Amino acid sequence: MRRELPTLPGDYFAYYQGIAAAIRDKAPLPVTVDDALRSMILLEAGLDSHRQRRWISLKNHL
Repeated sequence: MRRELPTLPGDYFAYYQGIAAAIRDKAPLPVTVDDALRSMILLEAGLDSHRQRRWISLKNHL
């Protein structure tokens, strides 16, 4: 089962402005630590899937 999922365009400039504001003005981070960790887990699952040449259940990763 394969299907394409739509993605949103990124905005690196706004992201780094948010990082600067968080450092300088104690503003909230543009990405939460939980979201960053979840993204890393998904990337690792994708690498595992590629290395093993099979589908990987996300239940084992999330």
